[in-house]
Amino acid sequence: MLPAHLQTNTAADLKAVSAALKEQLATHPVHKAILDGAADEAVLTLLARDNGTTALERVDGRTAFDFAVRRDDACESAAAAAAGSGDVALRPVGAVVVTALLAAALPVDASTRLPLPPQEHGCCWATAVQYDRYAPSVGAVLAQHALLAAELAGALDAEGRRAVDIASPTCKRLLLQCLHFYKRYEVQSLSRAHHSSATCQLHLATDHGDGMRPVALKFMKHRDQFAREVEVRTKGQLDGTYVVSVLRCHDPDADVDYAVEVQRKGLSKYPYLVVMDAGERNLSDVLNKVLTPPRTSALPSKRPLLALCF
Repeated sequence: MLPAHLQTNTAADLKAVSAALKEQLATHPVHKAILDGAADEAVLTLLARDNGTTALERVDGRTAFDFAVRRDDACESAAAAAAGSGDVALRPVGAVVVTALLAAALPVDASTRLPLPPQEHGCCWATAVQYDRYAPSVGAVLAQHALLAAELAGALDAEGRRAVDIASPTCKRLLLQCLHFYKRYEVQSLSRAHHSSATCQLHLATDHGDGMRPVALKFMKHRDQFAREVEVRTKGQLDGTYVVSVLRCHDPDADVDYAVEVQRKGLSKYPYLVVMDAGERNLSDVLNKVLTPPRTSALPSKRPLLALCF
């Protein structure tokens, strides 16, 4: 549920608010421009004067973004009332303006990645993610601040709820995609590999692009070894009972978007990725529990090995 000060839904209410706050709005041009339905270019010009600082100032307890929400609510109400007549006087706030307002009201410090107190951002981000209509702007901010994805997803609203938990379906999908490696792999821990060597790192993940499939992500340092591994596993006619086959691979030399993602996620030293099914056991588990089992234990019928790093 949105805060009470945002719950104004009709064009008549909007005009009444505008009249009541005329004196205050005279000293807050960004708020007034949004409320008056000024062109996007005009609002952006006003925002550029002080990098959006005054947009965070309160007019009757509302930031400029709060006024944008109220205006857009009123536009939706007016559009519904005028359905079929083609007569809609109000115009919604443009996505470019919403993006600028959100960028000026980030809930975290971009340099330290620490959360900011609510009075410094007005919980604008946590409000925006609750609306599907703001998905383009939410996506734009996430793209601009990809390294802050976890912090933005965990940003709290005025009631202490995380943005990702209260987000609309579309915005939630955008948040989760940014949290996942290359928008699909939910990695258990990118900061700590399941296995590492001088030439590769192995991470376990869930592939949201393949039916929540458990996978092993083998990040490799050298392209020649990466190419050889892919070729052997795909063309070597190896027995799938004992050798894990390749599901797909990602090459930063051939995929610009993937190359950018590798840089963002701090994996530039191991940029070449081979994706395989995650096995049921790792090698240590096999040596300790399978190859020297109790007398009553039987050897496993399924392949035991995790995709190993050689």
